[in-house]
Amino acid sequence: MSEVISARSPQKLVRVVVAIVVAAVAFMSAGDVAPAGATAYTAYLYNTPLSTNLGLQFCTVSSAHACIDSLEVNGVPVTQTMTPSTSDFTIGGGVYFTMCRYVETTAASCEVPYVAVSSRTLSPGNPVVPMSNVTLRMRRPGGTDATDALGATVVNGRLQSFEPASPGVRDVSTVVAEPREIHGGSTGMCIGWVVAIDGCTVAEDATSIRTNSVHFLLLPGMRTSLVPPDLTDPNCDPGMNVSACVINVFDSTSIGGWTDTDASIFGLASTDRLTGAAQLKIAGPHWKQIPYDTVTTANPCPYIASICAGQPAGTWGYTYTTVPRSTAKELNSAYFRMFLPTEFLRLSFGLRPSQANITTLPVKRTLNGASPMQSTVYTPSATGLLIDTSGITFSMPNMNVSRVLVVRQNRRVSTSSIVSAAGLSLSKSMYRAPIITVAKSKGMKKVGTGYVFTKRTGSLTVTITYRSDAITR
Repeated sequence: MSEVISARSPQKLVRVVVAIVVAAVAFMSAGDVAPAGATAYTAYLYNTPLSTNLGLQFCTVSSAHACIDSLEVNGVPVTQTMTPSTSDFTIGGGVYFTMCRYVETTAASCEVPYVAVSSRTLSPGNPVVPMSNVTLRMRRPGGTDATDALGATVVNGRLQSFEPASPGVRDVSTVVAEPREIHGGSTGMCIGWVVAIDGCTVAEDATSIRTNSVHFLLLPGMRTSLVPPDLTDPNCDPGMNVSACVINVFDSTSIGGWTDTDASIFGLASTDRLTGAAQLKIAGPHWKQIPYDTVTTANPCPYIASICAGQPAGTWGYTYTTVPRSTAKELNSAYFRMFLPTEFLRLSFGLRPSQANITTLPVKRTLNGASPMQSTVYTPSATGLLIDTSGITFSMPNMNVSRVLVVRQNRRVSTSSIVSAAGLSLSKSMYRAPIITVAKSKGMKKVGTGYVFTKRTGSLTVTITYRSDAITR
């Protein structure tokens, strides 16, 4: 028989494992072709009014910040227009700055681009150009800092391929994705990526359906497993915004990782400093919007018959009426995919791609119990591990990925195996070996340089401590 143990850390001397985000498979759908005769599309660009927004723009010779190098929809180039009423698409978002660093570097100001591409609509359900796929190329800033990389991405849609950008490797990060039907129940800034997702109100019943929109969030990498995510810059003056001084610590081995979801709202990936689980908070309405048809009716002529005679239908506009197809509700659900590069998987979870499964690396949700999501598929490859979970219901669950180490009764387990499973193998070279607390009452005992677990079955949380503040320069 076997026993299951997982790693945990106390509040003061902290151990934090893993950061979340998913990786890539490259393919294009058979229908991803440009419509006949289309040579170019146009897009009108909006920027959010947030104070941290440096300004999203198409690249020019004088661009000082991350910018859109090129954009294609359905294989057709998209250029910027200053006339929103005649554009084919709208682009929203911004380039946001935040304090960040990799574990091995000092803190710097990172640029995080967020790009939401949507087809402009003439009427409900009537897009100017139906979208089949979007190719976004973002150029990184001209700096030489390690964190100038655009190394990981989160996509609100279905990611097809991802190529990261990194100083000294390539200047442009390329993301290809397809839109998905997304049922939303919120408004304003609570659509797609949300900085403070807990502040969003989500309706019980979906009030909108997005089918022609893809959102891209680009980050320097995935969050590290070694440093608490709430590390703050001691030289920073937060003013009224405490979060402005938080240093997001990323792992340089995670470059190339990504995640995608068709939930209507998603937050920033984070780590649970006590359990080491990688997690992403998502949200959406419980129920899908009831399908409806849009009935278009030409408005009547408001003048006398002699003026109206001979004028074509629609001269005085149209009225659009939505008619429900049925009254039956359908439960709303989402998928969540994550790709972990091989080296990042090894350092954060102590696993090779071929060793990951529902037993060793379960995907769980914090709502309605913490049992593993059975609808999870693990696909190892030469470059990493793709985790694909579907059937996630709402309203606002945390989706998390955590390591479980399976050991045999009375079989010695080495210290390094437990430390690696907790994602702390690098901490030894940075400060000192982590300290494992022996839970004698739970059947755990120290034997030589390893540990033995005497209970026949069950699960045990092992506490591991290390001086995380000693590696936060």
